[in-house]
Order: sequence, then C-alpha cells, then structure tokens
Amino acid sequence: MKITISGIGENALLCTVAQGPMIIRDGEKKYAADQLSAAEGNMLVENVETESVIELRGGARLDFDGNCVIAFTGANFDIRRGDESLPLGRAIEIDEGDEVEITDNGLGRYLYISVNGESL
Repeated sequence: MKITISGIGENALLCTVAQGPMIIRDGEKKYAADQLSAAEGNMLVENVETESVIELRGGARLDFDGNCVIAFTGANFDIRRGDESLPLGRAIEIDEGDEVEITDNGLGRYLYISVNGESL
C-alpha cells in the first residue's frame, strides 16, 4: 500500500516520525513535537505506539493506492474525503483510490497521520 502526498505548501513541514516517537528533520533525529498525539494515533489504528507516523504542519493532499485504516490526531485541521468531513481521534477506513484533502485552518500546529495497511 502506498500513499502519495502532494500539495504541500511552501511553509509546510512534513516529517516521518519513528521509534520513540522520533522525527527525522534535516537529516537529524528529533522527538515529535506532540508525542502523545503521535502515540494516540497509533493506538487508534492498532499499531504499536512507537510505529512511524507522519507529522504535518500545513495542508496536503493524500492519495491512497490500497485499503488501510488511518487516524488523524493533534491539531484540529480541516480534513475532507470528497464532501465528507473526517474527524480527529478516530480510526477511519480508507479505500483504494480515496483522496483526502487537509487544510491548515490555524487551529493548532502539528497534525499526525497514523496508518495501518494490514488491519483490513
């Protein structure tokens, strides 16, 4: 399963958070800005708490080429799949071909995206 991330604004930040949870930013390992939100998202999708997640500051578009379960935690961004608003703090089933638009509405700084492609 692959996720294509596009439409990231020039002031946006995209990091993969791993082990700890940690992030790799500019080639250096650093802790996630909000470790509790990163761990919460992993628990929602039935991953190990320290599994890698995506840390996003700013808007983006996600295109999914397979089925998976995702969760959004952290900042209260506007998250939509077509006309459907997607909630924070819940596991969401994603189907192959789904597109998710994320807009930074200024209500928080970091959004975490947890993915489990093996739970379906």
